[in-house]
Amino acid sequence: NHAQVGWVSTQSLIQILLELRANRVPDVVVFYDGVNDAFACYQRAEAGIPANEFNREAEFGLVRDLRRVRLMALGNPSKTALGRLAAAIRRRLRHESAPPPWPQPWTKAFGAQISQANLDSLAREVVRAYEGNARIIQELGRARGFRPLFFWQPSVFMKNALTDREQNASDQQQELLRRFALAVHAAVGKSAFLRDSVAFRNLDLAFAEDRGEIFWDWC
Repeated sequence: NHAQVGWVSTQSLIQILLELRANRVPDVVVFYDGVNDAFACYQRAEAGIPANEFNREAEFGLVRDLRRVRLMALGNPSKTALGRLAAAIRRRLRHESAPPPWPQPWTKAFGAQISQANLDSLAREVVRAYEGNARIIQELGRARGFRPLFFWQPSVFMKNALTDREQNASDQQQELLRRFALAVHAAVGKSAFLRDSVAFRNLDLAFAEDRGEIFWDWC
């Protein structure tokens, strides 16, 4: 994917389609993703979408309202320390509770309490979307004569012994992300399609017992 940040498996599928359309047929294609599929779902509480979809929503809104362009150029005040302080004071004066420590779409989808069943359901949807993309790519491989190989990315949440830097990377993430990553890990393990596929390797536990420093971020 030319080192693009945060690509999901659907974007990898589109990329191989574009290569095949241009008659650039490879011998072997390595797909190294999975974690980004999970993180994109974590951001929006919706499986099968690209990461940072809220950026595209904001950009679309800019096209329709030039006043937002000027505001965007000035920066988002709610992201500054002063903006966060003002929001906290406003909530205190209005006797409002602090927002939940997870992305707003989760609250819209599940309310103030997110159960393990909610997490497991979304995790299964992430894996189903990934499976669907893998199936299409395998069919393309058989039709056009290339061999696809799929590798699910590891994450810091599956590593048992963390270095100080890795612990910091883990601590910086919200607890809901850790719980969701574990739910996705379980869903991948329960996938009969992925388990039986000779083209798929789950690297989630590749560094589980490694005591050296592997991660600078959570994945």
